[in-house]
Amino acid sequence: MSAIAVLYSSTIITQQRGIEGFALFAIFISLPYMVPVSDFGISVSVTDTLATKGKESPEFRFVWRRTLTVLCLICLLAVVAAAILAVTGCWSQILGLPASQDTEFAGLLMMTIMALGIPLGAGQRVLLGMGSQTLATVLNSSSGCVSLGLVWLVLQTNPSGYAQLAAAYGAGPLLMQLLVFLIAVRKLGREPWRRRSDQAQTKIRVLKLAVPMAVLSIALPLTYQTDRVLLAHSSDLIQVANYSYVSMYYMPLLSIITVGSQALWPLFMRNLKNPRRLQRQYKRADKLFLGISAAMMAGLILLGPVATQIVSNNAGSAPLVLYVVFGVMLLLFGVNATSGMLLMDYSGRKIQATGAVVMLATKVPLSLLLIPTFGATGAVAATLLPLFLCMVMPTKVVALRRIKKGISK
Repeated sequence: MSAIAVLYSSTIITQQRGIEGFALFAIFISLPYMVPVSDFGISVSVTDTLATKGKESPEFRFVWRRTLTVLCLICLLAVVAAAILAVTGCWSQILGLPASQDTEFAGLLMMTIMALGIPLGAGQRVLLGMGSQTLATVLNSSSGCVSLGLVWLVLQTNPSGYAQLAAAYGAGPLLMQLLVFLIAVRKLGREPWRRRSDQAQTKIRVLKLAVPMAVLSIALPLTYQTDRVLLAHSSDLIQVANYSYVSMYYMPLLSIITVGSQALWPLFMRNLKNPRRLQRQYKRADKLFLGISAAMMAGLILLGPVATQIVSNNAGSAPLVLYVVFGVMLLLFGVNATSGMLLMDYSGRKIQATGAVVMLATKVPLSLLLIPTFGATGAVAATLLPLFLCMVMPTKVVALRRIKKGISK
């Protein structure tokens, strides 16, 4: 339902604003994913401590309070920085768009929505640590429907620019994050708010867990979400629109892999001391995500072009090869899903963080080399080889070695 809602949102925007108008809208709504500001991995300590220590432990009480404090501070700093960039007219230059007040206002609104979601995102970490990821997934997955309703309401006012439309779309996920956060607070009860903890040990734990995750939270969004901006700088809005149409189907399919695999995180953590059970769980999950990703790859390639014609009213014509490279990327994520969740301890995160940095350093110059010739297809193709060599292959090798080593003991 959420995917259908996203498709319909794109359809009505294309109908009223045209392909180039949809491309501008797509650039604005992807802005929060392209700017390297997030919880910097700090909230991962909430999931880890809750899954291993429990909500009534002194360690979790301290981690919960400290995490919220730091996340609220990051939120405030992000809003201030976004306002400064808007006042000085920098958002137009960052996005590669003509200077306008609407672009600056859109940048400010989208970054404010992103910033507010940073502390609220801790709610999902709580539900994940408590094994209630299904509830968080259902609520977050309905955000597309909320966004559709808000976009439709804004379109009725016939706004001249795109700032209000982008903000309406971004408000859907934010409202669902708020709801998840309130549910998480209710499940935690009053105990975590009490001030009783061994702060010295817990501070070390928070920092130790956060650093590699901070690198991942910056490097991965930059790697996967900068394509639209690179296309806007090195190509034209038609290529941005083609990329956005295919990405519109790709992202809901990818979320099935990423959100589904997150449920393995606490499951693997609880079975680290039982390597044979861990091996069985790993193999079953690995086969499942490989099969799911292969099926989604085939569906994207076969049905994607037809869907684009419907959504764009026969105005969009993304090449078939663009669906193929997006499909291959889905398959690679499916191959990496289980191994990535197994390596969510400190040493595993360090391996993944290192791979993410190398992947980013390789992908961006490769994209700049391919985009002028191949357009949107080149932007996605530039991700495939770095993704396989820097993330998928090392993660898989280390995960299999870790399981084998645990069994041999």
